[in-house]
Amino acid sequence: MGIVIKSVTDLIEGQILAKAIFDENGNELLVADTKLSKRMITKIENVGIDYVHIKEKVVELFETEKDPAENRFYESTEKTKKITKEIINDIIYDSTINLEKYKQVIDEIFVEILDMDAIILNLDNLKSLSEYYFEHAINSTVLAVGTCMVLGLNRDLIRKIAMGIIIHDIGYEKVPNELLTKKGKLTDEEYEMVQKHVEFGYDILSKTSEIQQETLDAVLYHHENIDGSGYPKGLKSSEIPLSAKLCAVCDVYDALLSNRHYRKKLSRYDATKILIANVNTKFDKYIIKNFIKIVGHYPNGTNVILNNGYFGVVEKEDGFEPRVRLTHTNKMEKINQRKLLDLSKCDTEIYDINYLKL
Repeated sequence: MGIVIKSVTDLIEGQILAKAIFDENGNELLVADTKLSKRMITKIENVGIDYVHIKEKVVELFETEKDPAENRFYESTEKTKKITKEIINDIIYDSTINLEKYKQVIDEIFVEILDMDAIILNLDNLKSLSEYYFEHAINSTVLAVGTCMVLGLNRDLIRKIAMGIIIHDIGYEKVPNELLTKKGKLTDEEYEMVQKHVEFGYDILSKTSEIQQETLDAVLYHHENIDGSGYPKGLKSSEIPLSAKLCAVCDVYDALLSNRHYRKKLSRYDATKILIANVNTKFDKYIIKNFIKIVGHYPNGTNVILNNGYFGVVEKEDGFEPRVRLTHTNKMEKINQRKLLDLSKCDTEIYDINYLKL
């Protein structure tokens, strides 16, 4: 009996769970070895779970070796976590930056991504392997590297960006821990101190001449917002460097998926909704458009433009191929009669997210 990862939309009654399923609050919904019923499958869909591990019979006509990809992934992840800790501890305790270790950890992340079929599965596995601080650093970087690949950036630039993202929060080491773990609302003075972590991080890294500008930009500007409401300099839109825009999206998305002392974690579906809701205020539209390609979610209610020029609203989220209710033609004419288009059954695709008021 083998184990395969199945999309929830492909589940059928009678299949056997290979691993337990948990909701977004960490509560166990179904134990391993559960035989799925239609009601259970509906329950899984309703809580926003996208993929599950299923037992399947494997028929082998010839003796073959196991595919080593999964073992390579876990070995690579453990190595990545170890090197990340070494890099951060070197900076904190010895004020040194080992560039060879730095390059090594980024190359390991490339290995992780290229070894797996879907980046979203990388995150599911990483979530169970490391504590929050290092987990968040690695996850944010995995997301950023994946997005950079979708954007078509060259490997050298991706490495410079990733170097900044993997230690984007290094400045928190100079912020009193009681502020970072405070459960109540921060005072204005406390909040100003927390905000200084970006400048602390920049100061630490800028002492090393070999650190590239793209790396420093990610550390210093990842809390800048497109509308100018961020910090430390209140930069707007085109003033914000690419590495910082990428870091902002990946940092927030992964943080939303994690339990924190002040709130419970969200599902990937709800986290994506928050990102989309903050496009052109906090986040760059172009980055979000390409980021969605690696996390595979167009939440219900998302206004979209199809590749045939028609406009619509997502009514049934299903990864890259949701059901879309058409609202306007490619000539901007309103469609009054309800027409639902299932993108999984046609050649039409989502071209872009629509931010126009029609």
